[in-house]
Amino acid sequence: MTLLTITKPQSAVFELKTLTPLYTGGIGQNGEQLHPSGLLGSIRHWSCLVAKALDDRGFEQRVWGKAGDSQKDTQAKGVAVRWDGSGLKLCPLPQRIQVNPNNKGWFFNDALTGPCRLTLTRRAISDADWQILLLALRIQIRHGMLGAKDQFGLGVVGCDALPGVQPLLPTTVARPAQTDTLWHTAFFTVPLTKPGVKKEEPERENWHKKIELGLGLRYALRHALRGDPDTPADKNLRHQMLGALNEHGSAVNVSAAYPAGNPGSLLEARVVVQLKPEQSEQRTKSMKNFNAALQNPDLADNWRSGKITYQWGGNIGDNPDRHHFKTLSEWVNHLAGVPA
Repeated sequence: MTLLTITKPQSAVFELKTLTPLYTGGIGQNGEQLHPSGLLGSIRHWSCLVAKALDDRGFEQRVWGKAGDSQKDTQAKGVAVRWDGSGLKLCPLPQRIQVNPNNKGWFFNDALTGPCRLTLTRRAISDADWQILLLALRIQIRHGMLGAKDQFGLGVVGCDALPGVQPLLPTTVARPAQTDTLWHTAFFTVPLTKPGVKKEEPERENWHKKIELGLGLRYALRHALRGDPDTPADKNLRHQMLGALNEHGSAVNVSAAYPAGNPGSLLEARVVVQLKPEQSEQRTKSMKNFNAALQNPDLADNWRSGKITYQWGGNIGDNPDRHHFKTLSEWVNHLAGVPA
């Protein structure tokens, strides 16, 4: 008699903890529950950023499936995603935060804080696709945000022991013309300090102050693309990068402040920028103006920014004597925290 051997599906488990509240939407935009679809969408987006940077635009359909129609069959996802949010607790947020008297401010409901577990199970995808997915998720956790409403400061998580993954091998990939890839993504880390404040005090502050600091940085970025005088070209670039109602979605995500991991800072914030403009001079202008704005933002209560660090795909292979990363694979491995 021949015995059938059943191989256990390969899984990766991420034990996460929120550094800023986690928001996944819901009925009436109330964030009192964990909605896996909101989290899945953000993981899908990040993994596709990496895959497209590697010139693989078939990754999304292979891994995340597609809806069928009268002419094409439905394709199921090649990976199972399971969330355990039993450790999360409700975190009431300030209903309204206003950082500038000329606008109505930002509005919040509830969100969630605490530990949660993400399990990815490989079903029907290749080794290469599984590698890209794990690398992308490591980059998202280390440098980006999870969930919905991240442009309002939410969704930063930490993970003490990220699942292992093989690094990308050196490969030659041409810089794509499309701007929806990791090549055109920038990551800023903004240390935040306040004269006379002790290290332990910021952790006792409520979320109003921490979100207010993030929104103050966001306001500084928007103002950085405002011309003097403000021309139609300035307005178009500002709306393309920071969003405009019924016109553009925001390409800039700014986190709330959270306890800093590096000594010398009280808090820090993350800024993730997707450089959408097709013209290279507009992308360069955005990066230059954003960097300058974050060096000296006008923040409430005498908070100040420290030494800004940033990295972006535009530097890959540009002046190797000055920049560390000669290839995309080197940069992806670095962002994911995977030694080559």
